[in-house]
Amino acid sequence: MKIMKTIAIIGVVLGGAIASGFLAPDHVVIQRAIQTSATPAAVLQLASSGSAYQSFNPYKASDPDLKITLQGPASGIGSGFAFDGKEGKGIQTITAVTPNRVDYLINIEGMGSPTQAITTKSIVQGTHVEWSMRMEFGNNPLMRLMGLAMPAMMGPTLEQGLSNLKNISTRV
Repeated sequence: MKIMKTIAIIGVVLGGAIASGFLAPDHVVIQRAIQTSATPAAVLQLASSGSAYQSFNPYKASDPDLKITLQGPASGIGSGFAFDGKEGKGIQTITAVTPNRVDYLINIEGMGSPTQAITTKSIVQGTHVEWSMRMEFGNNPLMRLMGLAMPAMMGPTLEQGLSNLKNISTRV
């Protein structure tokens, strides 16, 4: 009888966890912003090149052994890089460039394909820069639950990248 009660409790807990996973959002958007005295053009020049992106890549400081292999054209659509480090392995590619935005697709082995964008807006003091990331989880309840923690996990990374971008873009 005691074993049956334990099995029933485990079943209820697992069932609740799975059900709550389906109730969690099927995507997450993480956004961070900063202001820089650099022009929007200077920011976008860096953001629209796989090579120049490395000057503000937030993962380089946290992973000195990060391997980067540039791919595609020097800048614009198709420019990007393959990466292999402690945070994962994959490819980041520029998918769109407009006068105020650069879009990226990131294919991370085993983790899906989040999208990112760096958007600029001219302001009196220079440029307002926003870095956003969107991750889709579909019907995977475990990934949906993980998505609840993504802003806390990824927010500091975006903030570090923006700080790096601010420092570099004022020198372009």
